[in-house]
Amino acid sequence: DVLFTIDINSKKKDRIVLNQTIKSIFQPAWNPIYDNLIAFIGCNNNQSDIYTYNLDSKQLVQMTNDIFTDKEISWSNDGKHILFSSDRGDSNWTDQYDLYSIDIASQNLIRLTNTIDNEYYPISVYSDSLIIFISDQNGINNIFHKDCVTNQHHMVTNVYTGITHISANDTTLFFS
Repeated sequence: DVLFTIDINSKKKDRIVLNQTIKSIFQPAWNPIYDNLIAFIGCNNNQSDIYTYNLDSKQLVQMTNDIFTDKEISWSNDGKHILFSSDRGDSNWTDQYDLYSIDIASQNLIRLTNTIDNEYYPISVYSDSLIIFISDQNGINNIFHKDCVTNQHHMVTNVYTGITHISANDTTLFFS
């Protein structure tokens, strides 16, 4: 598949053709610190995995390579980790999604949540000490936060219609 970049000022367009085994690309996310690095979900005929692409060196790195579904990626504020939702269990494939983080240097994978509920759309705020995410803990998708220092998580919203998407900066949360 192909990634596209467009310089808004010069209107220069770049078409980046990637590995032929990647059939489709989803959710590209630009690194907040290293402006030459893009993460995305790439799918072949069998599975979805996380990749990074360096715009300068043209290096494509496959960060995960397994049967599990990885989705809803975002960068940590320090640009060193990719946060995502996945259906990987302790050692088995499940139908339930938890949150994970992968270190881009070591490719070390860390499980951030381990619940019976589904967690989606992790976003790192407050210098990476807090993660905001959507969970169906109470049966309806609502926003939760996890304090990475105390390892506690708490409900932030309690809407009856469910939340489908969130975005945030260090002081403000946006959702619909």
